[in-house]
This record gives sequence, C-alpha cells and structure tokens, in this order.
Amino acid sequence: MRTAHNVAALRRHPLSSLTGALAGFGLAAAWLTWVVNFAPFDNEASSLWQTKGGSAEGTLSAEQLYQPRVDELLRRVRVDGRFGGMAWQNFREATEGWLLADPIAALNYLIKNSAVGLIDDALLDSAVEVASKGNFSVAFRLAEEIGSAPVRTRWITRAFEQLVTNDPRSALLALDSMPPELTSGFALGIADRWGATEPERAFEMFLQHNPRLAGFVASSWARHDPEKAFTFFNTASSRIQSGTGQSVSSRAMLNSALQDMTGGHPEIAIRLLATVPDGGIRAGHLQRGFYTLAERDSRRAVELANQLPGDLERLESLATIATSVQRRDPALASEIRASIPGERARSNSEARRVWDAAHYEHPEDAVATLAKIKDPLAYHDAQQSVALVWLSKKPEEFAIFASEQSRSGDVRWIRAMADLLVDSCAHGTPSTSELTQNLTPQALSQLRHEITVQSPPDVREKLLTALAAQ
Repeated sequence: MRTAHNVAALRRHPLSSLTGALAGFGLAAAWLTWVVNFAPFDNEASSLWQTKGGSAEGTLSAEQLYQPRVDELLRRVRVDGRFGGMAWQNFREATEGWLLADPIAALNYLIKNSAVGLIDDALLDSAVEVASKGNFSVAFRLAEEIGSAPVRTRWITRAFEQLVTNDPRSALLALDSMPPELTSGFALGIADRWGATEPERAFEMFLQHNPRLAGFVASSWARHDPEKAFTFFNTASSRIQSGTGQSVSSRAMLNSALQDMTGGHPEIAIRLLATVPDGGIRAGHLQRGFYTLAERDSRRAVELANQLPGDLERLESLATIATSVQRRDPALASEIRASIPGERARSNSEARRVWDAAHYEHPEDAVATLAKIKDPLAYHDAQQSVALVWLSKKPEEFAIFASEQSRSGDVRWIRAMADLLVDSCAHGTPSTSELTQNLTPQALSQLRHEITVQSPPDVREKLLTALAAQ
C-alpha cells in the first residue's frame, strides 16, 4: 500500500513531491545506473562540458573564475545570517553565473559547503535548461556527476518538469523505460499538465501507451473541465480499446472523473449526476457532492437537495448535508434533520434487526437487511452500527467490502469508516494497518479525503500520519 500513499501525495503535488519519493540514495543511484547503461547515448552529453576545465592554456575554468568570489560571499552570508539580505543577493547573483557556466561543479561546491538551500527552483530550472539544452538524456547523464542524492533528485525532477511542459508526448513515451517505482509519480505529473490543455489527446495517448494509468487523465480533465469530462466518459462505449490490446472501463474512468469533480466542483457534479439513471454511481457520488458542497455553502446544498425529484434521494441528501455540517454548525444540522419526515424511523424495527444482525450474527449479513431501510436517517444510524461492529471484528473483510462499494461509486461505507476513525481518536490513535493493507488505492485515497474534510486539524494530522506510516 506504499504506492497508494505515494500516489495520494503526488495527486496533491504531482511533480515536486518526487523529491521526497526519491530522496533515498539507493533508489536514486539505481535510477541513474539505469540511465547510464540503457538511456540512448547522445554525443552532446559527452562534449557539452569538455571545456569546463579550461579550453586553452591560460584560460580560466568556470570554477577558477567563480569560486573565489562565491567563497567570500558565502562567508558574508553566514556572518550576516539574514536570508534575503544584501549579502545573500550578491551570493545568489555570483552563484547564478557559476551555475549557468558549469552547473555540476557549482552544485557540488554548494553540496560540499551545505549551501544548496540558498538556491531556489527557478535558478535550478535555468541551470538544467542551459546544461541539457532541452535534451532529457543529457540531463540524466549530467545528474550522475552530482554528489548528493537529494540534489540529484531535484535536478532530474526539474528536467522532467521541463520535458512535460515542452513535450508531454515524449514524457509519456519515456515512462515505458522508467523503473516501475517511478511510473505512477511521473504519470500524475504528465496527466495533470497535459490534461489541463489537451485532455482528449492526452487520454488517447495514455490509452495507446499506458492504459492502466489513463484514470489520471480522467481525474485531471474533471478538475479543469468537469462538464466535458463527464460528457466524454458518460457517453463512451462500456469498454474503450487501448493500444496495448487491453480495454479500459468507461465506468471506471467516469468514477475517477467524478471523484475529483465532486471534490472540486460539487455543484456542477450534482447537476450532471441528476441526468444519470438511479444506481450505484449516481448514489455514491451524488452524496459526496452534497457533502462537499455543504462544507462550502450549506444553504445552497439544502436548496439543491430539495429540488431532487425522488423522495428517498432528497431525504438521503438532506441527511448527508446534516452530517457534513454537524461539527461546524450543530444548530443548522438539527434544523435540517428536523425538516426530514420520518425522524421517528430511527428506532423502527428494521433498524433494530440490522443492529441485532451486526452484533449477534455476522456484520456482513446485516447489509441485506440494511438495504430495506427507506428512511435516510435510520439508514445512516444503522449503517454506522454495522460499520462499527465490522471494523472491530473483521477489519480486513470490512476494508475489502468498502473498497468494492467505492469502486461501484458508493462511497458511504468509506465515509462511515472515516467517521469511526475520527471518533476513535478521542481514545488514542487507532490501528489502521489492517485497513490500509486491504483497501484499494482508490478507496484509500477516498478515505484520506473523508478524514481530511471531516476532522479538526489535530485529529486529521494524527490519522493521516498513521495511514502514511503503514
């Protein structure tokens, strides 16, 4: 499940987060070994810095020219002790000249003197661009000469960012030759940027070359143009053929798109989902859309919920809104619940049977009885009862079941799981290993999102740290 954690983090910071993912020397060294042995050779790489030691007798190398000045300015920066002061500005200007003249020697000097933190990514971008002249293979080869794994990683990450910006198709093709540990992280970066400008073309190319990661494009497309993304995947054939002979489920792509859409554009998602026939994909994502919208504009969420044509769906949506605002505005939550008919159904006989089945038989058997409950508030309470017992008795089975429901578009069980984990933090940090080992990457990402939106900062940090530690 480590990949899922890395993917979740990369979804937030698609390329820059690779620094953390590759910071270990062993992985970075293995990657560079692959580059040296297998990356296409480019004569430019061998000749690019052939004059860096001095091109003729009596000519100073860049190192001889810049290092004395940089030495003195670095000493002044440390005496001054102010980041952004005049000494630092003079140091940065001198270092910039050296980095653009001979970046590898300049970086190794900074590494040796523990001064890499004094340069920013913009300066490193310029050094990478000048050194490699836009050639990714050259950037890889030069990276081998950098004497620090974290700095080497920064260099390669910046080079890849430039490749994605200038030629996303080539960046995608390069994924085929990348070590598998790095594929998902780089694919996220490509999908995020290319999906924002040419989403249909990006999806087509992912289908041809890396269909298992095509969902990243669906998510990016939904963030940047939710209506077109929804229309594209909702009207596509059930199986979309790829260039590798595999087929991709349009429903799975729509699920990926809706997960980002309901989180980023909940009101648009609610409007679009109203055009979809009743079923799992509508029910799960519709409720997530109302939950997210209620966090931003609870009154608007109530207004849209009351416009839904179906009584059961309308009442369930109001119950979802009440749950969303409960911690922030208990009075409003009570007001919303009071407007829902059938409040007394909380203690009806069907809910009682669900509770009994959960406690005295097997929690998984209670699901069938749960489906008979029509009142949304009674359903929510009974579902929480089932989830509580299932989580405590059989967490592995519960995680598998919740993942299956999430895959079909019903995120209510993941939400119930998040509720219970948040509540259990009052008694200490709960164990999450059984869950993380059995949740799918999609379900784990959903769980992290629900924890993020449902919990106060201290609880959120505690739970997300526990999930990341597994």
